[in-house]
Amino acid sequence: MISTTNYQYGDAIEIEHLDDKDEILSFMRSVPDDGSIAAGYFCDVVTGEEKTTIPDRLYECSGFLWDSCDLYHFDKYDLKLSDEFKEFVRSKMNR
Repeated sequence: MISTTNYQYGDAIEIEHLDDKDEILSFMRSVPDDGSIAAGYFCDVVTGEEKTTIPDRLYECSGFLWDSCDLYHFDKYDLKLSDEFKEFVRSKMNR
């Protein structure tokens, strides 16, 4: 889990503004998905609307796992990421 809460399963979603959000998002999107896809689609946990146009894919890099739902909520709502994941991504970015 790369977020600070288990927001997809009922915990409150936490948000955090990051100055390097675009760079982190770019890194997350650059990792190829592992080829697996969920049988359904995920819901927007803020609005409750089902996102029927976004397939839920899984991504993995160096032991960190995230899915399309995490990408969506980080992009749209500034989903708060764990400190360990942010440190890992920042260590991979060219600064």
